[in-house]
Amino acid sequence: MFPTSIFKASLNKSLFKIMRKYLYFRYNSTELLSQGEVVHDVSKKYITEMENDIKKNSNYFNPSPNLNTTLGKFEINNPVGLAAGFDKDCEIVTPMSYMFGFLTVGTALLNPNKGNYQDPLNNKPRLVVDSKKNSIINSQGYPQKGLDYTVEKLKQYHKRPHGKAKIILSFSGITEEKTQDRTLDSIKQIILLTRDYVDAYEENRSSPNTPFNKNLFHKDIHVKIYDIVKTHAPGKLFISKFPSYGNLPPSTVENQLLLKSAKIFHDMGIDGLVINNSRMIDVNSVGLMGQFANDIAGESGNPLFPYTLKQVSDIHSAIPDLKIIACGGISNGMHAWKLLNEGASLFELYSGLTFHGFGIIHEIHNTMKNCLAGQTLANYIEKRDKKF
Repeated sequence: MFPTSIFKASLNKSLFKIMRKYLYFRYNSTELLSQGEVVHDVSKKYITEMENDIKKNSNYFNPSPNLNTTLGKFEINNPVGLAAGFDKDCEIVTPMSYMFGFLTVGTALLNPNKGNYQDPLNNKPRLVVDSKKNSIINSQGYPQKGLDYTVEKLKQYHKRPHGKAKIILSFSGITEEKTQDRTLDSIKQIILLTRDYVDAYEENRSSPNTPFNKNLFHKDIHVKIYDIVKTHAPGKLFISKFPSYGNLPPSTVENQLLLKSAKIFHDMGIDGLVINNSRMIDVNSVGLMGQFANDIAGESGNPLFPYTLKQVSDIHSAIPDLKIIACGGISNGMHAWKLLNEGASLFELYSGLTFHGFGIIHEIHNTMKNCLAGQTLANYIEKRDKKF
């Protein structure tokens, strides 16, 4: 009965809000993890316990055929996906596969990684949840249990009954050596050991929480990573996750750099871009200086939405045939609808789930169906893109 009660609460915004308050009252920071990270781990345990309830109610998350769409060669029956970082270690793939059209799991690394330093019990966390703004300030730095653990979890997923979601593995090649050659070598190993268990790959060099990423975000590395995936995992889709604008409106230089990178990926034949990652901020700008483990962090949640909307619009206007997966600050159905009209074709959730529960998936479906007014999503996107 307990998992069933939790499942029902996860679908109702008001009940979910109460449940969130309880979790943050019940669980505090530990020596190793900040409070938000502890609550996230507890929530994953609840999701595992709810697997049977989610499976029994999978039709609730299965929209009408009107919302069928495509991602590369794949038919997707649900335009809503899970964003990278929610299930870093592929531990809740099975229950989530009944709710989403696609799951981006990871970000996977070659070796286990503790992530960035923090000292939560002495007021130095690396992640802070702001429930008033519905935002998350995060400087985790790719905490992950490593490739061996990831592969074992993916194997277990394939051995068991599961939903229809396509599996996208987010990866980073960063290792302790932090050199470009070592990064590329570790990416190759990740691809070789996971290619039998995933449908697509999302390369993630855009996280603002790992400074070395800046050294990797240029054309030469774009091409080399693309070639590694296509050579060693032929037939798998390849997606890239882009960094967020730093300011609105963006400077001319920032806008041009974004479009230049998007054009490079388009010309290579990439299957899609995720727009966008969390926005790099100085923690002093949100009043956390002296109360955070790092000076620089990434901001996600509600404050990120206008950046996502602007970035989607800019890239789609410049390259209308490039598939865009919108990610960042989507907290209701109208957010998804606005992004659709600016050029997105699919959507990913993270903070929206954190603050509103799984009911947001159903809400997005209903909003889409109502706004489409009998049209199919595929036809709507086709008409939209003909304008360009």
